Amino acid sequence: MLEINNLKVGYGAVLALKGIDLSVPAGEIVCLIGPNGAGKTTTLKSILGLLPIMEGDIYLQGESLKGLATAQIVARHLRIRHRMLVASCLWPQLGLPEGILPPDELRFGIHAGALETALVQAIRPELVRADRLARFDPTTRERAARAPVLGGLGATGFGWMAQDLHPSGAAGDATLASAELGRSVLDHVAGRLLALVRELRDQPLGELGPGPLGRG
Repeated sequence: MLEINNLKVGYGAVLALKGIDLSVPAGEIVCLIGPNGAGKTTTLKSILGLLPIMEGDIYLQGESLKGLATAQIVARHLRIRHRMLVASCLWPQLGLPEGILPPDELRFGIHAGALETALVQAIRPELVRADRLARFDPTTRERAARAPVLGGLGATGFGWMAQDLHPSGAAGDATLASAELGRSVLDHVAGRLLALVRELRDQPLGELGPGPLGRG
């Protein structure tokens, strides 16, 4: 069962969904019909976690989807609907080799800094313009010292454009990058991903709870 209760979603100051309600029982197909601008695509994007919910909520089998990333929503659906054991994971969650870069660079070098540049040097070195590598000191570093609560949210904790971080659009010290560093990161992440797959393989499925209808 998919339920939408008083859903309000907008684009900036423009409210696209003004409190819709919708129920889709298990096994049924529901079509959204309306003219351009009615909110059909916005509704689907909201269900998939591609747009933030301003008010209201979306429930899948009684569980709220509010605030979940798309991968988490899909993982939960596969678990509930198809009884699969699913883990959603983005490669940064797998960690980095210990001490590979200064903590300050890992925190603030989020766009074309040492880490991203090193990965491109290892995978597609012909795309890296070595003569343009520099230290792009982002405004987030100074902001973290001036406004610790806002700074504690990280560079992605507020809406920003790349040029808000640095006039060049980059953020971080690209001079620290090297193909060797990139290969080290790739090897580490690949190893962690393999370990994750093995751990999933070895999970005792008998420990999982019954399905939403009480079926084991």
